[in-house]
Amino acid sequence: MRARRLAALALAAASLLGAAGAARAAALAPFEARYRLSLGGLTVGEMRLALRAAGDGRYLYEMASRPRGLLALFRRDTLTERSLWERGPGGAPRPLRYERIQTGSRERRARLVFTWSPEGSGRVRNEVAGRPWEMAVPPGTLDRLLVQLALRRDLAAGRKPLEYPIADGGKLKRYRFAVLGRETVTTPAGRFETVKIQRLRRKGKPPLYFWLAPELGYLSVAGTRPGGEGGTVRMELVEIRPAPAVGRQASAGSARELRPLVERGP
Repeated sequence: MRARRLAALALAAASLLGAAGAARAAALAPFEARYRLSLGGLTVGEMRLALRAAGDGRYLYEMASRPRGLLALFRRDTLTERSLWERGPGGAPRPLRYERIQTGSRERRARLVFTWSPEGSGRVRNEVAGRPWEMAVPPGTLDRLLVQLALRRDLAAGRKPLEYPIADGGKLKRYRFAVLGRETVTTPAGRFETVKIQRLRRKGKPPLYFWLAPELGYLSVAGTRPGGEGGTVRMELVEIRPAPAVGRQASAGSARELRPLVERGP
C-alpha cells in the first residue's frame, strides 16, 4: 500500500535525521493525496491535495474537490484552491499568491498577491475586479490554504500555541487549533495512529475535527465538518504518493492550469 511505503521511507529517514527532524521534513515534502467525502455512509464527493516543487525555491499547494456518486447527478459544483509559496524566516511557509475558484451553482473567484519586506512585514492585495482591497499584514501571515502546511510543520516541531493570522476577505483573521488527544483511525488507505485536532471557532459555529498521522508528516487522514440538513461530511484518505514537480504529469490539476500561477510570480 502506497501510504505504508511512504511511512517506511519516513522511518528510514528518522534513523538518519532523528524522529523530530524527519517529521518536520515530511510535513513539507511533495505529495499527492486523494480523499473520499461521504455523508451518511454514502460517497458524495472527492477531494485531492497536492504539494509540488515549482522551481526557484517556490512550492505550489493545491486542494480541489468535486461531487461524486448520486450528488454528481444534481450538482456540478467544484472548488479549487492554490497557494504559491516560499520558505520564509526559519523555513516557515510564506505565501506569494493564492487563488480560490468556485464553479457551479455559485461562481466565485479570489486572487491574492503577497509582497514581503526584508524585515518580514508584508502587504496583500486582492486582484479580482469589483471587490478590490489591500492591507498591511504582520510577519507570519498565511492564506487560508497554506495554514494546513503551517499546522503540520508546527505539530511536527512541537510548537505551541497553534494560532495563525490569515488574510481573507480584506480582514486579518486568526485560526486557532487545539490538540484533543491520540486516536487510531482506519481509512481506505490503511490504519493510522493519529493526533486529533479541533479548529476552535467562535461561539455558535459547529466544530471541525481532523485526524493527523505523525507517520505521514502529520498529513490529515480523516476529518469531519457539518453537512446539509444537520448531517456530517466525513473525509477519509484513499491514497497518497510522491508528487512530480509543476509542469510534469499531476493528478490534482493539469500543468496547463497551474503554470500561469507559477510564472506570474509575486
